[in-house]
Amino acid sequence: MNGFDFDEVEADYIQEVPDEVARRYIRNLKPKDRRWPWYVYGRAFFEGLGADFRTIGGKQEMLLGDVVYEVTEFIPCGIERMRSIGRKATDELKAMDSGEGRIEYDEDDEWFGPDVHLITMIGMCLVRCQQIEHYICESFILGISKKQKKKYNTINDLRDGWRKRLSEE
Repeated sequence: MNGFDFDEVEADYIQEVPDEVARRYIRNLKPKDRRWPWYVYGRAFFEGLGADFRTIGGKQEMLLGDVVYEVTEFIPCGIERMRSIGRKATDELKAMDSGEGRIEYDEDDEWFGPDVHLITMIGMCLVRCQQIEHYICESFILGISKKQKKKYNTINDLRDGWRKRLSEE
């Protein structure tokens, strides 16, 4: 396996490479002395596999399947696995929670007596604040002139007038 024994190799993600992606990669391979399959160089190969890319905080990330990789360069050893997302992440957490690597929690969320009522009230207040923020984000201030006030009787008349003007332009 590319010069490594199976006990020296670890896989983060296994995916079948579509024939078209492999042909395009082999066609553009430089230098030509590299055989296929071998180490992959370049972003185009991962784009062909359907990877998504983004830059956050000056660091480039690549999402391939359910795994996020940090990319310093599209060369061997330039791509580092950062974290799992989606189903794979939840499966990993379940495995950690039930096996050898079980996570021990120092403090469980258990409240007794009046504390549980206080926590419930705080939660209800938080929900109400988020509702208010949502209403503010969805609202707007309407300012119209006296001439427009005389021209339109209702908000719907005003909206219809704007739509008519926009469709004429």
